[in-house]
Amino acid sequence: MPPTDVVILIPSHSLEDFPTELGEEEAASLLNAFAVSWHPRLLATTGVIPNWQRADEPTDPTPGQLFLVPTASTDWLGHDWA
Repeated sequence: MPPTDVVILIPSHSLEDFPTELGEEEAASLLNAFAVSWHPRLLATTGVIPNWQRADEPTDPTPGQLFLVPTASTDWLGHDWA
């Protein structure tokens, strides 16, 4: 099944309190998640603009959703996310 939606899980409550003091690996992972979500082939396949959600309160996944989880967001996820 091709993806129909792209969601980046961010390690903050909003874009206004986006983390500014991440380590190099975490910052690179976060930047890459945004870069990958805007890849032309992914945009053409999904037909939608990527969106973001708080990593500590993600919505329940639906079929076709592609979640991008940067390393900075893994500690924010609940235990039911593997």
